[in-house]
Formats: sequence, C-alpha cells, structure tokens
Amino acid sequence: MKGSSPCQKFGLMFLCMAFCLVLVGCGSGKVTSENFLKIKAGMTEKEVTDILGSPTESKDKEVAGMKMKESTWKSGNSSVEIVYDKDGKVQGMKGNFK
Repeated sequence: MKGSSPCQKFGLMFLCMAFCLVLVGCGSGKVTSENFLKIKAGMTEKEVTDILGSPTESKDKEVAGMKMKESTWKSGNSSVEIVYDKDGKVQGMKGNFK
C-alpha cells in the first residue's frame, strides 16, 4: 500500500481481522436445537459433521470394556455431545441449549 499512512494501514489490518472473526463466529451457528434434532441413532460420524460441522473436541473412551468416541460441539452457552460406537455410529446424544 504505497503512499498510505500508518494509520490507514492499521485501519485496514484491523478491518481484515474483524472480518475474519465474524467468519469464524458464523461457523459455530450450527450448534442449534434444530440441527440437534436432525441427529439420529445409527448415523455415521460424517453425517453428523455434515450437520454440525467439526467438533470443538473429541476423545476416545472406554465404557464397560467397549471402545467409544465422544465428540462435543460448543457455541456460546449451547453444546451438543455425541457418543459413537466402535463402528463410528451414533449411540447416544445430549444437547444443552440456552
């Protein structure tokens, strides 16, 4: 940006960062009760991520000797937890929406 003052460069950089934050915030809008109701037992992990996007966190766990995967999506005060069996199919789900 030849000929621009330092204030103009800073302002443009600030606007770019603000725009990026808005885009990131929009992605978390998938954690809704409407989308949660679309999740059904037996769905694959891909089908769930197509609806909710990438989880905020995932971890492997063992319950009663069975390997499971638990994924969590969070957005503000709302959250969704999905438990997958060893075959990657939905076994359980819990949603909390505020």
